[in-house]
Amino acid sequence: GASTAGLAAIIPNRNGFGLLMDVGANLSCKPEQLYQFALMADVYSQKSLGIEKPRIGLLNIGSEATKGDTSLQATRELFQKGDFHFLGNVEGGQVFDGAADVIVCSGMTGNMILKSAESLANMLFESLKEKLEHSDSSWSNTKTRWVISSLASRHDPESRGASRLLGVRGLVLIGH
Repeated sequence: GASTAGLAAIIPNRNGFGLLMDVGANLSCKPEQLYQFALMADVYSQKSLGIEKPRIGLLNIGSEATKGDTSLQATRELFQKGDFHFLGNVEGGQVFDGAADVIVCSGMTGNMILKSAESLANMLFESLKEKLEHSDSSWSNTKTRWVISSLASRHDPESRGASRLLGVRGLVLIGH
């Protein structure tokens, strides 16, 4: 079993949804903990999200094997030996593009990504809504409201519930 539990958040991406783990249970993580997160996220993605062979990425500052500090480099080496589909390092710009089904990172990093993405999405939707409400275009009335509503509900963190605490016995959900 896992020696450290981690928070897994379901996040939207171009393919539907993926998993970001850890998003706040552990501020900093050792390579072995990140490896355990990858194993747990792999199983969770298969069983709960229906992803047959989840593509797992390690969040880093670059895709090259030499990127990141010694801890991230050691984590990458562990992941390469893992019994899961490891893509390699993924960068922050790939978190929502669907390149990976699972992105593994420390809790501090994951939490900052999650909260920043939620804030950005809220700001964009509110700005778009405001602009459209003041638009003279008749097209903006019905069709655009439907599009905004559809997108807002798809990207609303409340629509997916709380983050899942993986690595513990039983079901534990953490709201924010």
